[in-house]
Amino acid sequence: MIILKNISKFYNNNGNINSAINKINLELNLNEFVVITGESGSGKSTLLNIISCLDNYDEGEMYIFDEDISNYSKTDLEKYRKKYISNIFQNFNLINSYTVYENIELVYLLNGCKKNKIKDKVNNILNKINLMDYKNTKVSKLSGGQKQKVAIGRALAKETPIIVADEPTGNLDSKSGNEILQILHDISANKLVIVVTHNYDQIEKYATRKIKMSDGKIVENYYINSKNYSTVDVKKNTSNIKLFEKFLLAKKNAFNIFSKFILLFLIYLFLSVSVLSLYLSFIKKDNSVNTNGFNQFFQDYTGKRIVVNKKNNGKISEVDLNKLLDLDNIDYIIKEDLLLDKEYLLESSDYNLFFNALNIDTLKKVDIGTLPKQNNEIVIEVFKDNYYTSNYKEIFNKQYVIKNEENIIESNIKIVGIKFKENYDNYAKVYLNKEILDKLNMNIYSEFSNTKIKIGNNIIDSENENIKIVPLNSLNKGEVVITDNYSYMCNNYNCKDEKLSLDIMNKYFNSSTNLIIKNIITERNYKEILNLENYSLNNFYISMDDYIELYNKGNYQNSIFINNEKKVDETISKLNSLGYNTLYIKDTIVDFDQIFRNILNIFILIGIIIVLTGLFFISYFIIKLILKARNKYFTIIRILGASYKDVISLLFLELNLILSISFLFVIFIIELIKNKVLTLDYLNNLIVYLNISDFVILYIVLLLINILITIRFTKNIFTKSIIESYNEEV
Repeated sequence: MIILKNISKFYNNNGNINSAINKINLELNLNEFVVITGESGSGKSTLLNIISCLDNYDEGEMYIFDEDISNYSKTDLEKYRKKYISNIFQNFNLINSYTVYENIELVYLLNGCKKNKIKDKVNNILNKINLMDYKNTKVSKLSGGQKQKVAIGRALAKETPIIVADEPTGNLDSKSGNEILQILHDISANKLVIVVTHNYDQIEKYATRKIKMSDGKIVENYYINSKNYSTVDVKKNTSNIKLFEKFLLAKKNAFNIFSKFILLFLIYLFLSVSVLSLYLSFIKKDNSVNTNGFNQFFQDYTGKRIVVNKKNNGKISEVDLNKLLDLDNIDYIIKEDLLLDKEYLLESSDYNLFFNALNIDTLKKVDIGTLPKQNNEIVIEVFKDNYYTSNYKEIFNKQYVIKNEENIIESNIKIVGIKFKENYDNYAKVYLNKEILDKLNMNIYSEFSNTKIKIGNNIIDSENENIKIVPLNSLNKGEVVITDNYSYMCNNYNCKDEKLSLDIMNKYFNSSTNLIIKNIITERNYKEILNLENYSLNNFYISMDDYIELYNKGNYQNSIFINNEKKVDETISKLNSLGYNTLYIKDTIVDFDQIFRNILNIFILIGIIIVLTGLFFISYFIIKLILKARNKYFTIIRILGASYKDVISLLFLELNLILSISFLFVIFIIELIKNKVLTLDYLNNLIVYLNISDFVILYIVLLLINILITIRFTKNIFTKSIIESYNEEV
């Protein structure tokens, strides 16, 4: 059955080659109860390890059932152990976190049995070894004799023709030892049982053959009781553990030691958060506006802004706005958005603040002060560490005016509240009531409209001259005041009471009115007649009523702000289908340093790869330290017949289960942040870039890291022989 020819094993001890066994020749058969004895260091355990292929030999030939295993690969040796050998150890080598039942069940699972067909088999073995009452007891709570019975039960479950036992009674009292030896003797009725012992007297009555070793050689080999050798075909078919059973084992191993689970959970939580942060930073940079870019028309060129108007240039009604807000990925809408890209000045005797204007109705709260209650009250939005916030009591007591480049648009303005800005940009924001906003909007339409003025037969055009229409509350409807710069348009330079027609045209509307020239101002009398601060040659002054009729024609252009920049193409497509022209502001930015930025992106990508590699090795070494305490477990399942593929898949499923729990926990936290249950400023500004596909990508990245960790760890285990792993210090 087993034939050894000139088998030798050598060890390298600090450069000195020592012989563990030397030129061993031996033949062993079924139905034998073989006892190998000898002094410590005689080579008996080494011989046993070679027979069971727990260790390799260096010279000679070994046959089992007429098969030469000398040239077996590691895979072949795994199959050999699984098919022919069961081991029983002096220190039991059980899985202490498993119950008695689970230790024996494990053998059946590793050998391809389905869990639902194992119960009766395990119970039969438990009855044979008299441990049925302890089936649900963890083996860590058993006595030494009971543990050794479990080890024997596990060997029986493997159903191999050969059972090898290394000092099976070495840690037991005489009573327990005799019970174990009797069980082994009974097993030898149809198997080959090989027992190594230093106490031959205790085992003599059970032995059919005695082999004594000394200095690595066999010095005695004789039969005590002869038996007829079995001719039963023992070449059983073997199978691998099924996928479902792998999941069951992985689940059990993930949670059976709580401290190990918590440590691995924290490591994978760190890994998940690190990879997520790295990914978020990358996609934020990829999707956010490049601040080094430039656009001469738009001041607010965030990557979330889309400017829309109707394809027929018609008005956008409140009904239209509500339909737009119902679209996916729409965060909010700024009506009449020209003010977003127009800079105005808030001015007092001591302070100046350039700003973009917003509707006060969009503001829900302030950080300092109160919300406005009067039409002339406003809120400013600036950074927290700012002159205005540090001196807010003083600026709250000041009177301000709102100006464009030359003229005051609104006066008697009072700041009553301050809001802190969330993101950096170049301009402050001021929240105003609708009446003032309308004046600012009309001012913009006045600037960007083509204006024609006709007096008599003379016509001037803003395309040729820098004409400005300025409203004054002091003028009556139908009145206009001109400067002496345009007196030449009238007969005899006398324009008073002359008719003046005013026509304006822009992208969205045309408007006109007929006025009577009330007066002509000069640089000498402009303060006296109109009470103006500045004199401008190109201004035409009309009443506020006429100004409103000319320029306040409704809402034609809005800015839509989206939630997720990655869905911008999808959002634009929907807007186009609803009859809107769209302009994605980010596409209008001119980047003069694109080549430099492309080079920088390459270095950033290299940096990300380096960081990911660092995360992999950090995670691997920490996980390796945690799992090193489980080297014994992996050694045991190798002894029980688990192949390299079995171990790698079991470990991967176990680690991936913990990884998945950690990743789901991170997603749960992100959802809490999205729903405002948690507030984390750093993540608040980043998670808006995430969608389902990003989570899939992240999980795949983590999965790949986990695969590499599993392969590297398992490969490290299988580079050693089983006995090397078994003896490795933990």
